[in-house]
Amino acid sequence: MRRDKWTPTISSRLCEVHFEDSQFEAHRIDGWRKLKPNAVPTLFDVPNPPHSGSKHSKTWT
Repeated sequence: MRRDKWTPTISSRLCEVHFEDSQFEAHRIDGWRKLKPNAVPTLFDVPNPPHSGSKHSKTWT
């Protein structure tokens, strides 16, 4: 999340735009978009991504 001194809580949420389409269940009868149980957010528009080797280093796309 790249937020200093932030810890997620039970009510913390992340917007669906941070998940690739492949992370959602396909062909739901009810038409809702639902994340797979093991979904991982990978899409972030980060203006200054951390440098390799930093303690916050991640792969940003």
